[in-house]
Amino acid sequence: RELVTMNLHRGELYVCNLSIKPSIFTKQLLQYIQILDIASLLFTRELSAHDLMTFLAAIVDRDRQYDPAFKLSEYLRGQRIATIEVNSERSFELFERRKLYRGEVESDYSVRRLALDQIGNDPVQLARIFNADETVLLAMGVDFAHDIIAYLVPERLVAIQPEDFVKAAEEIRRQSNADVTFDMLMAMASAHPRAAEITRLLAADATETTVVGTQPTSEATVPEGTPEAVVRDMMDPLNAESPEAFTDSFVRLLNTGRIKAAADTVRQLVSRLSNPEVVERQKGLELLTAVIEQFTPATPTEVTAAVRIAVQQQLAAGNETFEYAEVIRALFTRLLQQNCWPELAELCRTLQEFREQQGGVTTYSSLAVKKALEQVNRTDLIELAIDKLVKAKGEETGQVRVVLGTIGSEDV
Repeated sequence: RELVTMNLHRGELYVCNLSIKPSIFTKQLLQYIQILDIASLLFTRELSAHDLMTFLAAIVDRDRQYDPAFKLSEYLRGQRIATIEVNSERSFELFERRKLYRGEVESDYSVRRLALDQIGNDPVQLARIFNADETVLLAMGVDFAHDIIAYLVPERLVAIQPEDFVKAAEEIRRQSNADVTFDMLMAMASAHPRAAEITRLLAADATETTVVGTQPTSEATVPEGTPEAVVRDMMDPLNAESPEAFTDSFVRLLNTGRIKAAADTVRQLVSRLSNPEVVERQKGLELLTAVIEQFTPATPTEVTAAVRIAVQQQLAAGNETFEYAEVIRALFTRLLQQNCWPELAELCRTLQEFREQQGGVTTYSSLAVKKALEQVNRTDLIELAIDKLVKAKGEETGQVRVVLGTIGSEDV
């Protein structure tokens, strides 16, 4: 954060608008600041250890505490400390403008959640933030670092429908002195997954305003530093970076609505499992299994289906490698553990295409499928499926039966 505020409100201590659970430390701190008639403190990012030690020494000094002429703000100015503000207008304003959080209530107080709360979801406000530097952000009451805000704004954009951009454009036109221009709205629209559609709507709606703004980014153009660029670079078999950066960027593709890019990515990874070079195959396997570990019921079906269909196509073409068995096992296990039954049932139907049963004898046209099914024939996975079968209703019952039938375990 650029700033940290500390406020006394109704006898409670708030840090960055989050109430702090009372403790021996906080009670003592409250006593010190109340004696000195302090209601609000603000610390800037440039705060040094020397500045903090000078501040703490001043508030615990008994002589100063009971000296009616002592003013902490004047003392800090005398010490040439500009990184701490006492009862300043800015510190009060930030506290009053932002949402209050109850720290004693269990909830998500992560940087991501708090920053998204400050960003909001109003298109005009987002356009203002999207084009703002750190100074403008602070003036708007957004005190998180510019890099964090720039990272999160695209995620917030996904929830805004194209029609909302049209309403925002109309609002901007009604405000003759608006600090958000049509071009600023267009610049933000270019980062939206449905940028082309938004541009068409805005162009059709702009009867009084010439559409000049930024054109949508072409899917063929991948700017450096974007999630797509990181994903592309990480798929290089010579890239020695850990898969964490890759999975972070892949998840960001999903969070920012770039579903097509995410699906294309897993297809590319699957195709690498057929490469004759071991290094290439192992890199693809490492990244693909890392991606699969991120799958949840909220993951778009286009992405999970992309893995399944790509594997099916490669195996049908006779491109058998050990890595395919590992990917099938990883996908099967993850979908089952995450209760993604529709997707898991589809995977099982695909696997059954490579298996034939006649006269009690089972044969496989794919060794990778055979190996994968042997690996998922585990007691823990079977128990999960049986437990689900007992509780399942309607369509889910059939899906679970397909899964158990595919495993084909004697335990079933």
